[in-house]
Amino acid sequence: MLQAVALTLVNGRVRDVSIDVRAGEVVGLAGLVGSGKSEIGRAVFGLEPIASGSIVIEGDVVRHPSPRGMLDRGVIYIPPDRREEGLVAMRPVRENMSLAALSLPMFSRLGILRRRLEGRTVRVIAQRLNLRPLNVERQVAYFSGGNQQKVVLGRGLARNVKVFIFDEPTTGVDVGAKVEIYGFMKDLCERGAAVLLISSDLPELLHLSNRSYVMHRGEVRAEFIGTALTEEAVLANFFDRDSDAA
Repeated sequence: MLQAVALTLVNGRVRDVSIDVRAGEVVGLAGLVGSGKSEIGRAVFGLEPIASGSIVIEGDVVRHPSPRGMLDRGVIYIPPDRREEGLVAMRPVRENMSLAALSLPMFSRLGILRRRLEGRTVRVIAQRLNLRPLNVERQVAYFSGGNQQKVVLGRGLARNVKVFIFDEPTTGVDVGAKVEIYGFMKDLCERGAAVLLISSDLPELLHLSNRSYVMHRGEVRAEFIGTALTEEAVLANFFDRDSDAA
């Protein structure tokens, strides 16, 4: 579903990185802060300029990825800072959830927003995500952190998304909301979506991932699959090997 092939970014924080994500699986991307893991997700979605390499979505090479173009291809990126990049806090849930899908015929026709259909669609999504309170006309700013994150996640359900890129999806949410978000990811995979999970929470990544890559200083140092994906194996690749020896 998603491949990054020999990806190098203009900012130099990622060099010659190749990863792939298949339908129905969660692929983890682990690493310390500054390792380059977040930049990969942003580059795939067209938020970081690419110096060389390529992005491939379902076999099609994307020469110049952009957020609009990737949304049209069924790819969505969930940023780590929902307040800065994910939400328009003083607007209602309805507008925030439908924001990435307003160009679709189901939401607009001849430039006119179909408000009734928009509201009905968003209410169904909010119910699926167990949004509390279930009020799609309430401003997002007045929801808890966990429910705000649900609003961001709901944006990916407002259109036909096949590839979900989650960047630190449970930052600043309580335990109950974390469990619900994990269930949401599980549901996505069961429906055939591909999930790239970028996380600094190692237990989270170990629990959810079918496979995981480990980033170190802008490069992929290791890939672990199944029973080989352990805390010890991942941590051993977080640091400089010379430091480990010392």
